[in-house]
Amino acid sequence: MDKNPCLITKGESLLEAIEVMEQCGVEGLAVVDEEKKVKGFITNGDILRAVLLRYEELAEEEGLHIEGAERMAAFALNKKVEEVMSTPPLVVKETTPLMRVLSLMAIKRVEYLPVVDDEGRILGIVRRRNLLKTLKEM
Repeated sequence: MDKNPCLITKGESLLEAIEVMEQCGVEGLAVVDEEKKVKGFITNGDILRAVLLRYEELAEEEGLHIEGAERMAAFALNKKVEEVMSTPPLVVKETTPLMRVLSLMAIKRVEYLPVVDDEGRILGIVRRRNLLKTLKEM
């Protein structure tokens, strides 16, 4: 478990989320409130879908062509994280057995799972690639 994960708040923009992901070298971020309670999760895939959806909507409405894509992407990137994040958040506790964590990740097709305390505050993030290393070492 990464005990010092990069986080974002729901009021930040998608552009800010991309910047945090790039700085941290990750493809997803837990979305937290001021008390560090997990409120959702956002991935680079969520952001891409938001940008493409906005482009498709406007292309249909206004007959835009690919030349307008950059303008539409810039508009979509100003959306707030809370408009795009996955909710309710899928989380585990620090005491959740390893096989349960792996099972959840496989069934829900997620690469990351926030680890929370009893009040829902983030303690860290489990990454699938780290769990596979742990399994190999067992």
